[in-house]
Amino acid sequence: MRHGRASLSTIMLSVAAVIACRAAVEPDRSRFLGDYEGGCDHEGTLVLKLRADGGFLYDEACEVAARYEGRWSIREDLVELEPEVDAATESYPKLPVRWRLVPWGERRYLIPDGQIIRLCNAINLGEEPRDRPQGWALLRRGDASRRVTGDPELPEAWRAFLLKQPIDGRIIAFEEGGFARLDVGGNDGLLAGMMLHAHVEGQARCARLKIVCPCDDSARADIVRGGACADDGAEYADLVINDAVSTSAREFLREVPTRGGAGVTLVPEGRSLPLKLGGAEVAPPDVATAFHAAWEKEREAVADVLTAEVLSRISRRFETPSTKPHLDRERFGRLRFEPIGRDSDSGGWVFAHPTEAGIPMPKVRAVRRALCFSAVFDPVQGRTVRVFVTIGAWIEE
Repeated sequence: MRHGRASLSTIMLSVAAVIACRAAVEPDRSRFLGDYEGGCDHEGTLVLKLRADGGFLYDEACEVAARYEGRWSIREDLVELEPEVDAATESYPKLPVRWRLVPWGERRYLIPDGQIIRLCNAINLGEEPRDRPQGWALLRRGDASRRVTGDPELPEAWRAFLLKQPIDGRIIAFEEGGFARLDVGGNDGLLAGMMLHAHVEGQARCARLKIVCPCDDSARADIVRGGACADDGAEYADLVINDAVSTSAREFLREVPTRGGAGVTLVPEGRSLPLKLGGAEVAPPDVATAFHAAWEKEREAVADVLTAEVLSRISRRFETPSTKPHLDRERFGRLRFEPIGRDSDSGGWVFAHPTEAGIPMPKVRAVRRALCFSAVFDPVQGRTVRVFVTIGAWIEE
């Protein structure tokens, strides 16, 4: 009898231990709750609702409308959907059943399991983080208005696909089967599965290229989209040798003229300034004096063209003017430019503002961004001929 009671006690203790263990490892379901929305490849909307009672609703209004319901659970930090079988046809609904939660600051994304590279490509290209509900990745409702800093929380294996700076190159050859050969490759940081954007300024040719072989210094890419940007059906022949390609879909460099005559060059975020400083030449005092006099005349004309719409073009984080970036004119007027060298290409003297970090670029706050400026002065003409504007860092407020 004692033996029986001991066995029962042992069983009860074992059951209690199992329950306690499960409770300890049970994921926090509250992190996943919410309505997630996005779009389809062409047109339409897609909504996935994860309810607190364990039920889900999947509503797809794309080329073919579909609506599914069922239960959801968490397994190894993945959301698993268990849709109800169609009673009329006894068929299993065709929808992704495993979704990965990707936190990014205060945002929450749901990505179909196995498509993390696609999210990384969207971030590199500048399509994420977006400022609207529509988009390929499902985003928790209301999060499109939330800003982000840093990188999303990804599994370690996929973090290498997030680039700190864009990788730029050119098409050097076309190969049989619709492939392109690039002048950059694995040695430059490209990985299989990465997507690049090709674009020719002022022309309709553009395409998306998917890396199929990084191949050290000359990657092989599959041209998956060609012709006009909105045309999915054009052939790879719409591109030509020497077309520029980049892991960022931002336009490479954009020129904005000023009423004073100096051209303002917008350099997309993360790109190096297209200047070649020759040696350690220092501008003579009379050249520095002439530059400062010319800059005083040019400064307001430069500030006039740096509108919210213009500044939004150089940010990889926020593309549209709705984020209202602005130039602090008072701060801009106090910039202290100093000579940092001579541009080997144009022969002009380069002036910029030395920062505490020793980087010869001034930083001006513009809505959680650090705007960096440098200017090229032509002593023969006696005027500033080019001004470069880029984003050097992200500033937390």
